[in-house]
Amino acid sequence: MEAVYDYSLLKLRMKEFRLSQQDLADEIGISRVSLNKKLHSITGFKQNEIKKICAILNIKDKYIRFYFFTNVVKKVE
Repeated sequence: MEAVYDYSLLKLRMKEFRLSQQDLADEIGISRVSLNKKLHSITGFKQNEIKKICAILNIKDKYIRFYFFTNVVKKVE
């Protein structure tokens, strides 16, 4: 089973920096569609993409896990 990550903090950080998906995708050298797939856990981020995003959004190393490796928690009813 493929891991599904919660990128809500990353999306919030993008808003704080006023960056659209297109803006961030352009900055890291991928298409908007590719970034969208990554933000919806359809495909995964590559290490170099994480490094670039952290530099652009000023994410410190000690916080990377919160932005990129937080598992989605499913609600049980």
